[in-house]
Amino acid sequence: SSTELRELKNEFEEGVLQEFTTSYSVMLYDIFDELRDTVEKL
Repeated sequence: SSTELRELKNEFEEGVLQEFTTSYSVMLYDIFDELRDTVEKL
């Protein structure tokens, strides 16, 4: 039915969003870490 399809689509979109948010946070954290290292060396 179309309801099942809609639920699948929602779950898929939520999963992609979470995946994106997670990898984005990790990337930001890495950048922040490198910045802190650089500042400590100054």
